[in-house]
Amino acid sequence: MRSLIVLLVSLVFIVSCKNKSSIIADKLIDIDFNKEYHDLQLKSSDFFSEVKYLNLDNRIQIGRVSDIRITRNGIYILDKANQQILAYDYSGTLVNHLNHRGRGPGEYLSLDQFDVDEDSGNISILDISSRKVLIYSPGGEYINSFTIDSIARDFAILKNGSYIFYTPDYMEGMRYGIWQTDSLGVFKKEIMNVDDHFRFSSGIYPKYFHHLGDIVYVKGREDNNALYHIETDSIR
Repeated sequence: MRSLIVLLVSLVFIVSCKNKSSIIADKLIDIDFNKEYHDLQLKSSDFFSEVKYLNLDNRIQIGRVSDIRITRNGIYILDKANQQILAYDYSGTLVNHLNHRGRGPGEYLSLDQFDVDEDSGNISILDISSRKVLIYSPGGEYINSFTIDSIARDFAILKNGSYIFYTPDYMEGMRYGIWQTDSLGVFKKEIMNVDDHFRFSSGIYPKYFHHLGDIVYVKGREDNNALYHIETDSIR
């Protein structure tokens, strides 16, 4: 039930926004946290024009919804409990099931994070245990993989096929920041400096990057409440 609620809340937001190219600026509300608000009312109808509920195909059981990726082609759910990715169309029908855990070619030791290329439909997964990114076709067939020359905790695919990684510098001499690589994982440049004020979220393997269309978002420093928009050649 808890996973179902998380899924429904996420779908309510994304499905309502997936056809919009930008967030409506006039819906921003200034809040002073030193005051008490007794009459402030926020209605979902002020933000969303439509809500859809999907009954997901239950042929394969979901152990825990750990992440959801919404693309124009469908809905992808990361189930870390069962180390699998399930892909659904917008009717809720299961169209793909990716589960290649193991030690052989094209298999991963741990499925920690994933992302989907909007154009090709290829699915990339981050295996933190082996420092690898493995790429699979939309049908779940293994394509190729590359090793990351650093420790990464999360990643995302940009529109031009390059990657960005969050590297937390847990070991001396490793990178510390958000870095962009090419499509083969070769580090090219640091696009955001990260310091101890970046408190993305809690947990062993938290999720830092989030998509809305072609834009990747990451929450910034706690002391300035910044939300960064990362695109192929720019960050703001």
